[in-house]
Amino acid sequence: MFPTVFRRAYRRELLLLCICSVFFFLGLLLVTEGGLYFLQLFDHYVCSGNNLFLLSVCQSIAIGWIYGADRLFDNIEDMIGYRPCFIMKYFWLYITPTVCLVSEIFSLNSLNSTNMCSLMYL
Repeated sequence: MFPTVFRRAYRRELLLLCICSVFFFLGLLLVTEGGLYFLQLFDHYVCSGNNLFLLSVCQSIAIGWIYGADRLFDNIEDMIGYRPCFIMKYFWLYITPTVCLVSEIFSLNSLNSTNMCSLMYL
């Protein structure tokens, strides 16, 4: 990212120390008595399909509308030597965000609470 900033005396080592310390203390959270509960919460809410659908909606909007489908077509043409089919532009702009958003709405409709050891958590 910024190699001249990190090449100064011990800045890279300090950055690595901070990153390793943060992840060490986050890992300590998982080896306590409530670690299984935190792991289950992380698995249920962070790694579920709901967040992945939302991420795909944001990504398709960013590529199709913010970056621009025409610029993406130009980049693909530079990479493979020819322009893709024109229908792909409409998929990037309309179909993909719509399908992902509808899937997100239907998956939120069937969202249930977390269960662990016959206890129900919100």
